[in-house]
Amino acid sequence: MKTLHETKTIIKEGLNPYSISLNSTGDKNTPFSTHIKIYEENKEPYFVNGQYCYTIAEAMESFLDRSKKESV
Repeated sequence: MKTLHETKTIIKEGLNPYSISLNSTGDKNTPFSTHIKIYEENKEPYFVNGQYCYTIAEAMESFLDRSKKESV
C-alpha cells in the first residue's frame, strides 16, 4: 500500500500519534483506501480501520470526511 496523501500528525492524550491517510492499494477491485496511520514509538507506521474505495473520487470524499471528524 502506498500513501498518496495524509493529514498532519494528530496527537491526543492517551493515544499514539496518528494521521488519516489516502492510499493506493494496488488492488484492481478496490484500488484506493483511507486508513488511520499509527505512529507508535520504535515501530514502523501501520494502518488500521480501513475504508476501501472503487474510485479516487470516493476515496477523496472518505478522506475529507474522516479528516473533518478528527479535527473536531
